[in-house]
Amino acid sequence: MDVVILTKDSMPTIKSTIESLLSSDIPINKIIFVDGYSKDGTLDYIGSLNKSLDIEVIMDCGNRATARQKGIESVSTDWFMFLDSDIILPRKWFKYAIKYMRDDVGAIWGTVINLSERAYYQYRLSKIFYKINLIELFRLRGLQRGYTHDTLINLNAVRGIRIPSFLDTFEDHYIRQYIERRGFKYIPAFPPYCIHIHEYKSLDNIQWFTNGFYGAMIKFYGMKDIFKQLLTGLVKLGIILASTGDLNSSLNQYKVHLYTSVGILKNILGERIFIK
Repeated sequence: MDVVILTKDSMPTIKSTIESLLSSDIPINKIIFVDGYSKDGTLDYIGSLNKSLDIEVIMDCGNRATARQKGIESVSTDWFMFLDSDIILPRKWFKYAIKYMRDDVGAIWGTVINLSERAYYQYRLSKIFYKINLIELFRLRGLQRGYTHDTLINLNAVRGIRIPSFLDTFEDHYIRQYIERRGFKYIPAFPPYCIHIHEYKSLDNIQWFTNGFYGAMIKFYGMKDIFKQLLTGLVKLGIILASTGDLNSSLNQYKVHLYTSVGILKNILGERIFIK
């Protein structure tokens, strides 16, 4: 099957991702890189890969939506895989995924396990709020939100898709919505799973704002989520501060929910944003 990987200055993680892909049991037909004009050596690394591999590089100066659209339009196998450039796959990923591959299934997402400071606090909070472990929490999130970290997609389920080009985030959930509107199933599974090795080095307020704005635009968020986000953020802030004494981490967690809620409100009020 074809594997589509979006890259942009991905050198800190891409090597680990490709090594895990090539060491896995996934039957690779072609690896399609959609690159956002990387300047950090990513393209040089791709060019250094084993020449026996069938590799295609497509350049894209847009965003995640335009890159995923180009990736979908470039695949030729009945099933293909979206794989993020900061993911590590286990060796037997496909062994567990193949049992879900049926004609009525449009996508199979392997639960993502995050390795970051933010995930550490999510782990602690998941025990308090939900009485479940972090892996189960991540899988349950996949029941609500469409993701593409390590996702097998039935090409028939996305034929004719036109991902709105302004979706720099939530383009993955749009794909899920399209698949389900066409009568196919989106399956969040565990196993398979993957390890997300990206580290959140700093909190990008614009990221969370646009997350809320576009999430509301495609009807993932609504008015009630504004209050839910604000309340959850305050509770998390209090718990993290009380348990760790780390004011900076507490505020960072709160800002995730604050800026998400502001983005939701902006969309509901009908205000447009243009962020380069």
